[in-house]
Amino acid sequence: MAKLICPVITPTSEHEYRRLIQHVVADGRGCDVVFALGTTGEFYALDNGVGKNYSSIAIDEVRELNRKNRRRVEVAVGVTSHSWRESINFAKFAERCGADSLVVMPVYIEETRRFGDGLKRFLHETNKPVILYNHPGMTCGKNIRSATWKEFAQHPGIVALKDSSGNLKRLGDYQKAAGNNAEVYVGDEIFGLRCLANGMHLDGIVAGSANIFPIAWKIAVDCNFGEDIHAARFAEKLEEFQKIYAINPIGAFHYILQKQGVISSNETIDKRNKVSDKLADDLDNLMQQQDFKSIVTF
Repeated sequence: MAKLICPVITPTSEHEYRRLIQHVVADGRGCDVVFALGTTGEFYALDNGVGKNYSSIAIDEVRELNRKNRRRVEVAVGVTSHSWRESINFAKFAERCGADSLVVMPVYIEETRRFGDGLKRFLHETNKPVILYNHPGMTCGKNIRSATWKEFAQHPGIVALKDSSGNLKRLGDYQKAAGNNAEVYVGDEIFGLRCLANGMHLDGIVAGSANIFPIAWKIAVDCNFGEDIHAARFAEKLEEFQKIYAINPIGAFHYILQKQGVISSNETIDKRNKVSDKLADDLDNLMQQQDFKSIVTF
């Protein structure tokens, strides 16, 4: 069964960050993994001090929720910084706070042909399970090579690769290269749902819109599309939603979460992610549809 991994946005206050995490965990009915400080969390626009603060809040809040809920949720912390030294420092902090795993985007730190030595140093100096992050949209179109992934997938410290390329052949190559040594998570959520609908095995889907629809996403990921009417319906509506928000996912998630009352401001860390009037109108119209009202409250 695929894991549901929610890359949480970064609100403007500790209180609202805790409320958001409560929302996506949904009393144990939502995500399996809270992914703090990924691209959706605008890690690239936060300095390390602020990022560390948010990571400690996420870890603490999930720890408290796990005491109350029957199903344990994990916390993965994005520790990618502008250098390996900074990333290692961040990783050690997250380890001390109690992160379950560390997520690092090696090509963001160092050119794709050269990151091997830096990553080996990172693995030598950290003790928590590591998830590599392949995101060509953040790395000028460059991807982790399948041969490189095959090598690192055999390292005992690496447990998974998150692939946001949205390329079916690349995903298949990564899965083949991983073998039984590590997992591969799909970072393009609707691409991942289509893979599941076609009967493809996936280890996990990283779904940005699980910030908004955590329970609907959990149902869609867990259930058989051919046999479960809710799963099929939710998958259809989630894909319809992506067509609207794809122009500015981060801004759209902040905007709707404010509308839902989960956070009080739709202000984003990176001001370039501010929602345009046109997108705001499109989101408002979509969320007024009865089908979308129903999956928000499901």
